[in-house]
Amino acid sequence: MAMTRAELRTAGVSNIGARIDKNTVINTALDLGLKALARRHEWDDLRTSVDLETVATEQEVSLPSDFLALLEARYINGTISWLLEYKTKRWLVERWPNISANNNTKPEKFYVASGSMFLFPVPDAAYTIRVSYVAEPADFADDSTENPVSVLDLSLLSWATHYVMMSMENFAAAAGWLALSEKHLLDAIRSDKRTGVMHQADGGRAVRELPNPNAYLDPFAKKGI
Repeated sequence: MAMTRAELRTAGVSNIGARIDKNTVINTALDLGLKALARRHEWDDLRTSVDLETVATEQEVSLPSDFLALLEARYINGTISWLLEYKTKRWLVERWPNISANNNTKPEKFYVASGSMFLFPVPDAAYTIRVSYVAEPADFADDSTENPVSVLDLSLLSWATHYVMMSMENFAAAAGWLALSEKHLLDAIRSDKRTGVMHQADGGRAVRELPNPNAYLDPFAKKGI
C-alpha cells in the first residue's frame, strides 16, 4: 500500500532533523516531486483511457486536462476497433499541406499539439476515439491522500527531502538525497510495466512510436504512406 501524505511528511521531517517548522515546504515538495517523477516513466498506476467524440469537418479533438503521455488512440465502432497511426505534425503537413480539404472519410492518422489531437483525414461524421494515456497526477488533496504511484514512495520521499535541503541551502545534503531518489527511481521503474508512449506532453521525454501488436486482428489496418 502506498504511503499517505502525512506518512511521507513524517518521514521527511525525520530526514531533515525533526524540523516540524518545514511541514508546509515538505507538502509543496511532495506535490512538485510527484509531478517531476511522473514524467520519468509511463507508470502503470497512472494509465487510463477516455472516449472522445469527433465532430464532422473539425480536425481538432481536445485531450483531457490531465494528459501527460499518449499510449494509443483507437477508433471504436461497437465491437470493432482499429489503431490510429501517430505521426508528427511535420510528417503530415509535408505530405498533405491542405489537410482540411481531406474531410470525406474516417480518420486514419493524427498528431498531437497544444493539448489536442489533430486528425487526418478530417472526420466526415461523429466517431468515437478511445485514447489511452498516462495521466499527470494531481496534487495531494489532504494528509490522508495516498501516493497515486504505489512504487514511488521511496523516490518521492528522497526527492522531497532534497527539495527541502535545497531551501535550507544545505547543498551537499541535497545532492545526496537527489542521488538516492534517482537510485530508488530506477528500482521503481524496474518493478513497473515497461512499454512505450506515442507522444509525451511538452517538457517530457522524446517521442517513441509503437507497433500495433494486434494488427492481425484489425480488418481495417492500412500501411503507412
